[in-house]
Amino acid sequence: MATLAQECAMPPVPVEPEDGRTVLVVEDDRFVREAACEVLRESGFDVIAAESAAAAQAYCFFDAERVDAVLCDAMLPDGSGVELCRRLAAENPALRVVLASGYPLQHFASTFEEEFHFLSKPYSGELLKKALQHVFSNEFKRDET
Repeated sequence: MATLAQECAMPPVPVEPEDGRTVLVVEDDRFVREAACEVLRESGFDVIAAESAAAAQAYCFFDAERVDAVLCDAMLPDGSGVELCRRLAAENPALRVVLASGYPLQHFASTFEEEFHFLSKPYSGELLKKALQHVFSNEFKRDET
């Protein structure tokens, strides 16, 4: 299986376009952030990049309705990605969330399995696209209560 970095060096594979959907990518590692953004742009998503929880919150404060999904590192230097996504989802119940981490799911004391989709790092571009397709599908229903 190719890593995200390896897939970025490969020619793009034709995919179902996701025109009109915007993904906010919140990742403190510049390389991972840029590679994820490139994969998503090639898949037809509009992409907004944020390097921190503060930057993501600031963007959403001014234009939250534009964001359809968030791809967020679960652990950010300036706060919890899990808590950030909970706040953003509380403000926008239709928001779809993919949390990514190099730590196993069991590492997190709070459970968010029913709230958000979990993506283990390192992930390939193909797995990233599948994760977003999953959260946008009718199969994935986040508890919006």
